[in-house]
Amino acid sequence: MFRIRRLLAIPVLCCALLFSQARAFTIAWLSDTQNYHNAYKPIFDGMTQWIADNREALDIRFVFHTGDVVGSWSSKEQWLQARESMDILCGASIPFLAACGNHDIGYRMNYANFLKYLLSLRPAAMSQEYGDTGSRYELFSADGRDYIFMSIAFSNRGPGEDEINWINGVLRQFSGRDAIIITHSYIKKRASYTTQGKVIFERIVKANPNVFLVLCGHCRDISEKSVTLDDDGDGRPDRTVYAILSNFQGGRAGGGGYMRLLDFRENEIYLYTYSPYYDSYEYQRGETETTVPLPDKTIK
Repeated sequence: MFRIRRLLAIPVLCCALLFSQARAFTIAWLSDTQNYHNAYKPIFDGMTQWIADNREALDIRFVFHTGDVVGSWSSKEQWLQARESMDILCGASIPFLAACGNHDIGYRMNYANFLKYLLSLRPAAMSQEYGDTGSRYELFSADGRDYIFMSIAFSNRGPGEDEINWINGVLRQFSGRDAIIITHSYIKKRASYTTQGKVIFERIVKANPNVFLVLCGHCRDISEKSVTLDDDGDGRPDRTVYAILSNFQGGRAGGGGYMRLLDFRENEIYLYTYSPYYDSYEYQRGETETTVPLPDKTIK
């Protein structure tokens, strides 16, 4: 179960990070950056530049983006601005994985600009994607653990049958790797599933015992959910799947530059929030500090 603690003081958190477990590394998580264009573009630039500048200090090895990169899928100006911001990561040789959101494809679900302006950056060394939507996976290994990161593109009703088959085929192919899914829409503020989330949970999460964490945006603010699953049908729980929603677009200045940081430790992932724009670890809407247990290495 999640352990949630309010951040009491910034210096205390800084000390905790400096003296965290030696094996820890970090993944930065961006979401719903659609308001960071025109006047707020420097905030988006500042977020990715901060990640690049702190790559060594925090051992940042990867970046997730859970969608709504832009506010209007048809705006070339916004896509060029977003591309410039994300390209800062590429210049620092930091790989990222992005899942498109509803604003990235519009009501007609046109994935062309997302594929053209963002996925064309191709920052990661190894990737394969479902060509129609840009759903994509990356293989990643660190500190004796093997992971697969799977991004699932937004669709009003969830991924279609062919895409589900592709995703499940990949997750089965790499069943020995701990799986993290990133997608735009999965749970709501009150932790119920969205329309897309229900499909992903029922058709993908349940079907793949290596999935232990789902990250999403879309609905505003923050939320968490944990579900225990009996994979072998013997009446006893085999795993817990955690879901975390993060979307700060409702804050000032387009979201204030807040991002989540996932500190991977030996047996857990420690999540906290930071804004380089405000130089603050505490998001205005409350508690943002939590931990997620890593799967038992002996269970594959």
